[in-house]
Amino acid sequence: MAYTALSQLKADRTRASTRVQSLIKHNVTSEAQWTMPDGLPSWWPFWSDCLYDATRELVRKARALEVAQQQ
Repeated sequence: MAYTALSQLKADRTRASTRVQSLIKHNVTSEAQWTMPDGLPSWWPFWSDCLYDATRELVRKARALEVAQQQ
């Protein structure tokens, strides 16, 4: 695989990793202003879904990079 393609895959993986890290930081440090009956903050369903999607994207990027590096 061409060097530029590997560089792009590495950059994509880094961006995806940074996104996951920022979502985790946001989820952990945000104050809960309203609490739902289950004890979780009102924003939890939305941000947990965002974190789930971002983590899946990170795994996809990392796997693509791993496959490209093996070729």
